[in-house]
Amino acid sequence: MMRIQKGLLFITSGCVICIIAFWAAYNKPDYYSLILYNICGREYFQQCIRSKTSWIRCIEYLDMMSSEMNAFSYKYSSGWPPYSLLNLIDKRLPAFSLALKYIPFVKNANISTDDVLTYGTWQNYELNDTDYSIYPQNLNFSKLISSIEDGIPIQTKPVNNPEMFALRLPKNICNPYKNEVIPDLIVLVKSCIYDISKRDRARQTFMQNNLWPNFNVQFVFVLGLPMENESNIFKFDGFTNALETNWWSLSKQYADSKWPYLKKLETEANLHEDLLIGSFHDTYYNLTKKLIFTYRWLSAFCSKQVPLYIFMDDDYDLVPRNVIQFYRNYTKAYLRNMTGGYIRPCLTVFRPLVNETSSVWAMSIKEFPWETYPPYYYGLTYLLGASVVKHLAIGSAFIKEIRIDDAYLGILFNKLNIKPTHLNIISCDTSKSDILSGVINVHYKTSGQLMNWTSGMPK
Repeated sequence: MMRIQKGLLFITSGCVICIIAFWAAYNKPDYYSLILYNICGREYFQQCIRSKTSWIRCIEYLDMMSSEMNAFSYKYSSGWPPYSLLNLIDKRLPAFSLALKYIPFVKNANISTDDVLTYGTWQNYELNDTDYSIYPQNLNFSKLISSIEDGIPIQTKPVNNPEMFALRLPKNICNPYKNEVIPDLIVLVKSCIYDISKRDRARQTFMQNNLWPNFNVQFVFVLGLPMENESNIFKFDGFTNALETNWWSLSKQYADSKWPYLKKLETEANLHEDLLIGSFHDTYYNLTKKLIFTYRWLSAFCSKQVPLYIFMDDDYDLVPRNVIQFYRNYTKAYLRNMTGGYIRPCLTVFRPLVNETSSVWAMSIKEFPWETYPPYYYGLTYLLGASVVKHLAIGSAFIKEIRIDDAYLGILFNKLNIKPTHLNIISCDTSKSDILSGVINVHYKTSGQLMNWTSGMPK
């Protein structure tokens, strides 16, 4: 605790600046709001990476703030997305908080404990059912989301609303005070923090500006944070999982200390200005947090500007000409409500086995009691309209997390009564004929054989 208290000292200067800018913004909103955005969009991150000691203190402080699973504030309230981004500033850091902590509640609002207790009785056997409504709250999500959008007090508090901060924002993407061109499309890449080589390869291939003629697209890599003393051993409900993933193999390269890598990340962020960095630990089992964080940022910062988003794993590329052709087949009003992806055909929930530690996707009955998941998209590539993302960002605060992010998206769809749509333009194993027929994605290991990244045409 003493180290955390000391860590607060170096944060003070940034807080003072942010508070001054916060006050000034109401007097000269345009100029000072721009200053505020620039300060709070990266100031805390810059302070944290001044030294290794500062970094460790920041991590401890962020862990302490995030330990409370449901963040609330009763100082003032607004709907979501907030009327002003100033409402998202947490002056303790300063940084933008993406927890839904300023939504209004009625006087006696509480969590639906009856449903939670009912869920707790299902710990010893599977449910052969497709009614996922009690997970863990059986709510009228249409009414709930509409009320939150309009700032109307609600009766039920969130069950999944931890503090999450945007520590570093992409400078020229969804900047409300500096956008010279509003993009047609934003592509969000779910990236492993240590995999700079994959990000650089993407920038040098399908992300090249010349491959997107007469079309404005912006790309964002979404990252969490590295932690000192990382381990690949995770325990869930009495079972042990040992991750042997790309994340772990890269993490081990910085086993002595993550500090040298942080300086490399700073250089990358300053050079490309396309990183969105959240306050959570960047591991495979925090991908659901990364998903929610991404939806919250988009709904707060981008939803009024951009009609459609593409979400991707970092081991897939896009085919620019096919994306543009698909996009132009629809009106922007239609795109705002679109969902589309590759629906997973097998929805069976894998269960952990005694003394078996290598099953990455195993979920205990206590974690998820159903035998099958509701339909969901493979995370490799899928599309969501801005209105859909906004509803998912709100709904996620009222739906318990599970570790498998793709399956969690299916649960969100089910609870919010959103029907996943299978798109033939998205493929798991793309061939040249697929590209010629309009498929928009291709695995990075085969894209070099199939695509000419100078012209953007198939070979």
